Amino acid sequence: MTRKSLEFPQGIIDCVEATRSRGTVLVASSRKGTNAMTIGWISIGSIWGRPCCTVLVRPSRHTYKFIEKGDSFTVNVLPRDMNEAVSLLGTRSGRDMDKFSEAGITPSDSMKVKCPHIAEAELVIECAIAMKQPIDSSMIRRDYVHTAYAAGDYHTVYYGEIVAIHAQ
Repeated sequence: MTRKSLEFPQGIIDCVEATRSRGTVLVASSRKGTNAMTIGWISIGSIWGRPCCTVLVRPSRHTYKFIEKGDSFTVNVLPRDMNEAVSLLGTRSGRDMDKFSEAGITPSDSMKVKCPHIAEAELVIECAIAMKQPIDSSMIRRDYVHTAYAAGDYHTVYYGEIVAIHAQ
């Protein structure tokens, strides 16, 4: 299937809206493999004068070991009729299964980064990791800590420079 390249910020509003209404899927890879997970915490804008996409991943997630060892990630918006796949990717662990096979999604070579994207995605954002930063609990408002980190499982924030955006 031929994909259409988009320039920043075209298509970004659709991606942000998807995280609010149906979720998006993060794909991360390293030399040891690839994994996908549903994400809800994402920010898109401009940092360092470049288009950036920021995602958060908890160290307890199986995807964490892939994004930590990799140099890129992709953000994928799946069609609405794939909500079951989005749900599976957010509730099951890649430690226990091949999530791509179980969710009925296909990894596909990306245009500009080593990390694959999901072939069925309506919109893909390819990101080269520019910076990563573990969240320091002393720097967050206490009410956020109580509601988002009761178990103490603080995210690492990944700042990705957007190097390609494409759609079906």
